[in-house]
Amino acid sequence: MDKRIETLEKKIDKLTEIVNNQVVGECKKMSDHITFIENVYTTVKSPLEYVCGYFRTTSLPSPEKLQLKEK
Repeated sequence: MDKRIETLEKKIDKLTEIVNNQVVGECKKMSDHITFIENVYTTVKSPLEYVCGYFRTTSLPSPEKLQLKEK
């Protein structure tokens, strides 16, 4: 029984080490990436909204005017 408990404790220690050294680091990288994407979106959002607003308010030719005429 003691041998089995020792084995389980070693496995738990190994899993704890893996979580602390690898998983936490990967989560930090993902968090940094998400922050980067949010910052890029914030920077690009206003100019993009301006351009979309410009095209939304600009009158486009009606579909009838865009059709090719048959000869």
